[in-house]
Amino acid sequence: MRSLTGVCITLVAALVAHAKDRPSSDWASVAQIAEGKRIEVRLKDGSRASGTLVRAGQQDVVVRTKDRETVYQTTSVAQVRDRKGLSRTAKVLIGTAGGAAIGGGIGAAIGTAYDDGSIAALVAGIGTGAGAGIGAAVGAVVPPGWRTVYQAEGP
Repeated sequence: MRSLTGVCITLVAALVAHAKDRPSSDWASVAQIAEGKRIEVRLKDGSRASGTLVRAGQQDVVVRTKDRETVYQTTSVAQVRDRKGLSRTAKVLIGTAGGAAIGGGIGAAIGTAYDDGSIAALVAGIGTGAGAGIGAAVGAVVPPGWRTVYQAEGP
């Protein structure tokens, strides 16, 4: 129980620290994104485009979508975000491993209530399998992370 409390406190602290991060209002931060990286450009008119970065100049940014390349002038861009974090596959694998460990631990704890070792092992195995399945499902639905690289000043 103490370790679960420690994990929760660590997660809350990480979220608070992340919330303090402010995106840059300097367009030069966009030029530091690697070409070919997945980005999202939100325009001041409310529209947005998602694709891969072709290039970012002082006056514009070029994004390749499925069917074409589009040039966006810096004056019309409200926000630029890039992909950050783990891939969906990695999230599924981490969820599976974590779920299996938690499920196995819970199953073992429940199983120790029985005197027969085979029943305890069976309950631990069921818990491991169920936990792995739940963890994989959670990992699959966790959305990809985005980091705001540029945020225009003002309204």
